[in-house]
Amino acid sequence: MLDWTSWILGMFYLYGHMIGVSNFEFDWRTGRVFKAKRSTLYAIAINFVIIISCTYHWTRHTNMMVVIFGKANKLHEYVIVIMTGLRIAAGLVTLVTRWQWRCEMMDLTRKVIRVFNARPQVKRLSRWNILSKFLTGALTDLLQVLITLDAMGRVDSEFYLGMALQYWMLAILNLSISQHYLIMLFVRTQYQLLNADLRQVIEETKELSRNPQGQGAFITRCCSLADQLEDIAKLQNQLQSIVNQLEDIFGLPLPT
Repeated sequence: MLDWTSWILGMFYLYGHMIGVSNFEFDWRTGRVFKAKRSTLYAIAINFVIIISCTYHWTRHTNMMVVIFGKANKLHEYVIVIMTGLRIAAGLVTLVTRWQWRCEMMDLTRKVIRVFNARPQVKRLSRWNILSKFLTGALTDLLQVLITLDAMGRVDSEFYLGMALQYWMLAILNLSISQHYLIMLFVRTQYQLLNADLRQVIEETKELSRNPQGQGAFITRCCSLADQLEDIAKLQNQLQSIVNQLEDIFGLPLPT
């Protein structure tokens, strides 16, 4: 049977490398996270091309969006220029942040994979949310490509670079948001499983108190329940560590 969930996660992984967002590698099955020369050099090359292209684009004062939408008043023109600049700046900040927090991102990825692989049912419970996010991101990028291709027939070749940068930055931002979403999705699913485990322990504790057994069996059962609670507490601590680290890296306040 086709494991399309793993295929989608693999697509996210490869796409991140292709557009220059990811600068390290990992293996979902083994949980190994590592720096590789090929991925590092490729990310450096792609990021260098992006920075040089942005510098060249803005030094030539290319205003692609105004040309696409036709004549507009000055206020409209300024708003479009500001929004374009903010989008490109956000994309560049995302790339810089990935290098600045590279070690922390690798550690976060290692924790997420470890927790993810500890319970295979997480992937099954999250599969429809993963598919929904994949389709939403793919549709957004596809629409951006179609808009760009349509605009290329109505503008001069000097504006092609600006349109390419617009698409590239949007792809970087969308993927970064998708990565954040997937991590929080896995954490939320793990918490749902933890709550189910905790309810089961509580029910077993109530049953044990209502139907006391022999002293030996009672002690053995109590020790087993205590071990289960300890495992739940350890996993909850790992999940909270992921949430805190995610907040530090992405700079977004997250619910705890």
